[in-house]
Amino acid sequence: MGSNINECIELYQMVVSGSPAVATQATSPFLTIPMQANTLFGTVSGETDTPDAFGLPSSGGIYFGGQSGGPGTGMLFQSNGTFTDGSGNPINGTVFISVSNINNSARAITVLGYTGRIRAWKNSTQGWFQS
Repeated sequence: MGSNINECIELYQMVVSGSPAVATQATSPFLTIPMQANTLFGTVSGETDTPDAFGLPSSGGIYFGGQSGGPGTGMLFQSNGTFTDGSGNPINGTVFISVSNINNSARAITVLGYTGRIRAWKNSTQGWFQS
C-alpha cells in the first residue's frame, strides 16, 4: 500500500487452541480496508451518542464494553454470532467515523453483543438516523 494511507481497518483471524481454550491473533491481517482521505475514527464537536446509547469514547472513535478503545482482552465475533470481549463476555459498542471539518459527515456503527446485530447510523443537524 502507498504511504499516503493514514487510517485503515484491518481484520485478523483468531486461532483458538488448547484446553482451556486460548485465542491467538494471526500476525498479519487477512483484510485491510483503506479509509478515504481525511476520514478519522472519532466524534465531531458536540456530537451525542447514538440512540442505542452504548456510550461515547473519551478519545478516538471506538467504544466497546464501557471502555474507549475497547477492552484490553480484545474483541471478536463468536461462531454463534455474539460479539464478545477476549474472555467470552458479550459486549455492546460503537465505532464512530467522520470526515475532518465536515460536521454532517458523522457516521456510526453499533454492535449489540448478545446477538451480534449491527446498525449503521448517520448524523445530521437533526440527530442520528439509521442508514
